[in-house]
Amino acid sequence: MKTISYYIGEFILAILIIILAGLMILGNTIFKEDFMVKEIEKSNFISELYKTTEEEFSYYILQSGLSEEVVAGLISESEMKEAFLNYLHDFYEGNTMEIPTDQIKARLEDNIIAYLSHNNLTVSDEASLDMFVEEIMNTYKQNMENSFLLGKVQTPFVKIKNLIPTITIMLSITIILLGLLLKFGTKRNVLGIPLFTSAFVYGTLYIYLLNSLDMQNFYVYNTSFSNLMKSIQTSIYSNIIMIIISCAVLGLLSTGISSIHTKKGKKKIKTNA
Repeated sequence: MKTISYYIGEFILAILIIILAGLMILGNTIFKEDFMVKEIEKSNFISELYKTTEEEFSYYILQSGLSEEVVAGLISESEMKEAFLNYLHDFYEGNTMEIPTDQIKARLEDNIIAYLSHNNLTVSDEASLDMFVEEIMNTYKQNMENSFLLGKVQTPFVKIKNLIPTITIMLSITIILLGLLLKFGTKRNVLGIPLFTSAFVYGTLYIYLLNSLDMQNFYVYNTSFSNLMKSIQTSIYSNIIMIIISCAVLGLLSTGISSIHTKKGKKKIKTNA
């Protein structure tokens, strides 16, 4: 009966450790704001977004018949970065997500007035000019909002993010208690097999992902988003490797310590005999 209980307990421990490791990977990567900010900076996400937005501004300038100087200095990469990181922070915190455009709109309107005045031009169709201003504002806003598709998943994302720490603590406590129960009940090494199993599972997952996902040619939605996904994927792979190494090392330590205790116990028995 003890043997059956031991193997059932080992199986449950392995499942719990695998889940815990998965939560640790997610909690340290995509569900962590600092991680995402780092990946955004590392992948030049904002730079690509800035270039795309300026190119689209030029497209509307050609349609309007105005000069490029109207949108010159309208936005800067640093301003765009600050606005996007604030937007990202609101996403992670579950706040209302907004892209402010008031300052940019005022700057654009000032540029138009200055351009018309400098060239002694008058506007016969105010409605068309207002439409041009709105198109520029919508282009900026939509590029920021749609570049990462954050708003579409905020509610479930934040719920999961807030649950991860609690579930991680509960799983850790359950693993410790179950491990102690098995240890005192069976007097055997209880962590070696579950830890090696976890290392094997994540090792298999890593090899599968490495061979099945062609991230070098990965492209979805736009260039900036694709580059960001590649950077995130590389970091997640690094976290998986760390989990594999940690589980394997802890498994070896657990097995080694258990083996030493077993040998000491046998020596005591022989001595007493």
